[in-house]
Amino acid sequence: MENFLPQGPGTKPIQEIEKDLKKCKKLCKPDCKSYVYEYTDTVEQISETMLEEQNLILVAIIADDPEVHSFMYLPQYQNVELFSYIGGFMGCWLGLSFWTFSHYVCLSMKSVKQSLVSIRRRLKISD
Repeated sequence: MENFLPQGPGTKPIQEIEKDLKKCKKLCKPDCKSYVYEYTDTVEQISETMLEEQNLILVAIIADDPEVHSFMYLPQYQNVELFSYIGGFMGCWLGLSFWTFSHYVCLSMKSVKQSLVSIRRRLKISD
């Protein structure tokens, strides 16, 4: 394996590269997208003189089947979920829960009812 690694100033031994890769993999977050490809590899020897004289490596990638499958998820909300999201946003942004909101509605309705009753009493007394 070492024959295929570059050598010279600024290069590392394969053991250090493997350690760096392990550290990097631990720090990486999970992929947001992942692609899986099936492949077969073949290795052909190139003469040492060709590599030394021209300092090149040849990599040929041939796609036999360029077909790509893409899956997409589009969430659809039901009425119950929509109601719970609205209630959750009210609780987060306004500090209100559904029960608190309904309590204030009941209190306001009672106060309107009491004011209407008192207005009717005044009208009966004045007649």
